[in-house]
Amino acid sequence: MPELTVVGDWLGTPSQEALLNDFYIKYKSKITHIKKIIQEEKLVQPLGKARHDQHQIAAAEAAKPAIEIKRYADLEVYSLQQLTELQHMINILANEPVTTGQELLQSQVKQNKLRKKVNDHFPVVMVYFDLGKTAFKPTKALTDILIPAAKTASEIHLRGRTDSIIASKLDARIAQGRANNAKAYLIKKGVDPEIITINSLAEGEFLLPLKPASSKKKNRRVEIEIRP
Repeated sequence: MPELTVVGDWLGTPSQEALLNDFYIKYKSKITHIKKIIQEEKLVQPLGKARHDQHQIAAAEAAKPAIEIKRYADLEVYSLQQLTELQHMINILANEPVTTGQELLQSQVKQNKLRKKVNDHFPVVMVYFDLGKTAFKPTKALTDILIPAAKTASEIHLRGRTDSIIASKLDARIAQGRANNAKAYLIKKGVDPEIITINSLAEGEFLLPLKPASSKKKNRRVEIEIRP
């Protein structure tokens, strides 16, 4: 088998490398799913000193005032459910002959970025769109947990996306329209417009490879990132 080369600059920085702890490499019909396991090094200390250090650490921790981390647990659960569904789909698409290794790598890296945000308590939830449409229609289940969180957030980032590989001017308007309509919806529900920023990208940043067509709808989306 020839030497594999990862296409793109995904390995350019340590932060990008961290997102590659779980990804696919595909060459023709051969697929490798790589999961990196990082083991922490443990320092061996004399038994007496180790016990003394443990007591000191425990005493120091007990003396610290309790710090309450603001988080949106319901949104985090919803986000992880969406990401679990997407991971299941990418596992299936990995075995499709039309799916390329580069598509798998880029989609997995994007999903890993969103998963890291959830782990940092910055949940990102997705609302999906029909082809060419910009009407923002979140489900009631999402609205019930999104709006209370959005009203107490410090920042909200909205990102409009399409399923285009090479975007036209129409695609750019659609991506922008999706983000704009999401913002208008939140404001109508009583969310402070000053904390909302919007961004749109008419091509790329796919959550799933574009073939088969059934995966395209997951790329036609608005990402809603809520920061406490």
